[in-house]
Amino acid sequence: MGEGRLASIGLMIAPHRKRAREGALALIRWAEGEGKSVLLPQAMAEVIGRPELGRPEPEVVACDLLVVLGGDGTILATARKAAPMGTPILAVDVGGFGFLSEVKDKDMFEALERFERGECEIERRMMLEARVGEEKIWGLNEAVIAKGALSRLMRLKIFADGEPIAAFPADGLIVSTPTGSTAYSLSAGGPVVNPKLAVLIVTPICPHTLFARPIVIPDSEEIKVQIRSLDPEQEVMLTVDGQVGRSLSPRAEVLIGRAPYDALFVRFHPRSFYRKLRAKLRWGSAL
Repeated sequence: MGEGRLASIGLMIAPHRKRAREGALALIRWAEGEGKSVLLPQAMAEVIGRPELGRPEPEVVACDLLVVLGGDGTILATARKAAPMGTPILAVDVGGFGFLSEVKDKDMFEALERFERGECEIERRMMLEARVGEEKIWGLNEAVIAKGALSRLMRLKIFADGEPIAAFPADGLIVSTPTGSTAYSLSAGGPVVNPKLAVLIVTPICPHTLFARPIVIPDSEEIKVQIRSLDPEQEVMLTVDGQVGRSLSPRAEVLIGRAPYDALFVRFHPRSFYRKLRAKLRWGSAL
């Protein structure tokens, strides 16, 4: 990568984390010393006591680089906003699980200098788009269709590019990206998928049948999920990345496919996906 312009830095933090707040203030002091501007969403700026740096989110996301100080949840929320703008994300680990993080907070300033010198790569991670009617929701990890707390099993019909591929009663369904294959989908029995692959993973949640199993389809195909509940009072939810939720009718139809934008992540380390699996999820470890 060539030298990266870094006149302005957008900052997203997990405000409940002390290390994130402290890291944000340290980054602001560093940036002011370097003659660079730092912008935060207004609410976050007020939490750290620098309300004068607060701006509307679209202005923050339009900066040269987005620095995320928080866990994977903060990264997921930032990716949904940054992807349409094409703004790269530097994810900084402040002590959580940090599966998507690139550097520790102690290495943040060195990382920023390396970004400006162009000593990094930009990794593209595919996102998905869930559509209900005219509404579109983007996500980096997954879209989940699930029954409510007191509801009975729902009946689902699943199509790929209009061709029926499955029908079964279940608690719900997960459609994930390769990035999301190590999240909820993994817990539900889905496969681990290398993020370099352009696919979508369809994973049933507690299907009441012996034949419903996860299936991997190319990102060029669109998944259609028809909900066919016999109970007109059935409570059904669509949730994207565990953060954006919508109620669905018990006979709704949801379309899920690849989003028109990718999330862009700054990468410095040549660590492989498999090494991260071993380090974070203990993949392949002896019992």
